[in-house]
Amino acid sequence: MKKILLMIAAAASLTAAAETVAGVDYEDGIFLLNEGAYGHVHGFIYFRSSDGTMVYRAPEVENGNSTQLGVTTQFGTVYGGKLYACAKQAAYSDEAYGARVTVLDAKTLKVVKELKDLPGGVDGRAIMLTEDAAYISTSGGILVYDPELTECKATIGSEEYGTMIYAGGKVFACEFMGGIDIINPADNTIESTIEGSFSNIVMSHDGNIWASVKSANTLMKVNPYTLESEEVAVDAGVAINQWSWCTDGFVASCNENKLYWRSVDGWENQGIYCYDIDSGTQTKVIDLAGDGYTFYDGGVGVHPVSDNICSMMNQTSWGKKSVYREWTKDGEQLADEELPASIEVNGETFSTENPFPAQVVFSDRYAPEFDVTSLGSVAAGETAKYRIIDIVSDADNQDAAIDLKAETSGVIEASVAEGYLYVKGTGEGDGTLTLIANSNGRKAQTTVQYSATGVADVEALPLEVKVNNGGIEVTATDAGVVVVCDAQGRVVATAQAEAYRTVRAAEGLTAGVYVVRCNQQTVKVIVK
Repeated sequence: MKKILLMIAAAASLTAAAETVAGVDYEDGIFLLNEGAYGHVHGFIYFRSSDGTMVYRAPEVENGNSTQLGVTTQFGTVYGGKLYACAKQAAYSDEAYGARVTVLDAKTLKVVKELKDLPGGVDGRAIMLTEDAAYISTSGGILVYDPELTECKATIGSEEYGTMIYAGGKVFACEFMGGIDIINPADNTIESTIEGSFSNIVMSHDGNIWASVKSANTLMKVNPYTLESEEVAVDAGVAINQWSWCTDGFVASCNENKLYWRSVDGWENQGIYCYDIDSGTQTKVIDLAGDGYTFYDGGVGVHPVSDNICSMMNQTSWGKKSVYREWTKDGEQLADEELPASIEVNGETFSTENPFPAQVVFSDRYAPEFDVTSLGSVAAGETAKYRIIDIVSDADNQDAAIDLKAETSGVIEASVAEGYLYVKGTGEGDGTLTLIANSNGRKAQTTVQYSATGVADVEALPLEVKVNNGGIEVTATDAGVVVVCDAQGRVVATAQAEAYRTVRAAEGLTAGVYVVRCNQQTVKVIVK
């Protein structure tokens, strides 16, 4: 990528005329979401295309000024070709426009739907969608709607909730300054809770869930399949707003196993940290100490394709100005654009002084794509195992978040569990495997012709054993009893294993050599 430093000076009195830009592609750029100024200005969105074209207050440009976002718009997301914006309140008492949830066509930004009010009079926080439902977190529980937002079907809990993630067939919902609730989407019940005081949750590139913790120098890691959680100490923690809910600038790369967040510098946050999950190291990649601008709440994001760090920033000491800045993942500055102090849209002038950046939301340009070169053959009576992320990927979303379904005909059976696809040959002959991938609401499908023979041309799935945090996790081909023995042959733990399901067979083991047996298979492991 050619690196260009853009320096665009603008006087504080500058008014920019917002007009529809010919050829602007809303599916190829960045949405800069601003909460507005409570009591004065509704939330608004700037769109910055990949070529640097800026469309100020883009929804008003495309729909007219009578369509505005709600008051204190804090959260946005793109799903299934639609852009969702969630605000705390709909409008001030004397205004007809504004909504707690605004749905826009992600390609044209035309309004698709608005929810002016939410059941129970609660205030909006965030929204997350799956193929089957829309979850709206609020000041008093989580509302479960159908995907088209036509009917509220259930309410989960009564606490104030914020960000939510769908992973491992479950919904992870972060209570504001509370625990992480794990919700079963089949009946929308809370199955368990990870206790703590959390602000925000993200999914890392490896598929784990990470939470920003109120404690300054701690993160929480959660395995979405086993629900095992682990506190991870960091040198400098995430800057969170513990008084009023908002996203907190805690984000993850879609290309590398890295997390990024705003530094804890008091009210004015002028640094960005990167935590390399694989190496366990932390680096301050951006340090703006002494600069005239500061990162505010969730107004920072990592581009899903380039890994560039993008931010709408406000002036230090509660100044009136704002800028858009962009850096490489290593902290080299690429763009520095001062934003106008007022915007003219359809003949009306809007003030943008005292900005409060809420979130950087990235467009979703690409659908998932398959690579099925490793599929197509399995021995009768045997099972082949494939990592889902080796089969399907998405160029601008987390591969680990892709939801995969499998359908078969003929002499094969298939199942999906814990990030893997399993294909079993049930007899000799031919079969077909159809895979349907849902990545952020965009779907792709492919069909693979399978040949199942009597020759074991595909190796049977061995007993898979992993050492994790002083314990042993086992995945077996068939159900059975897992036995863990020490080096002297003494049984130290047993567990019941289900076919293709990971079980935590042993906990708290001391360092040494251990032997794991299940269904006549034996694996030797070392616990360090």
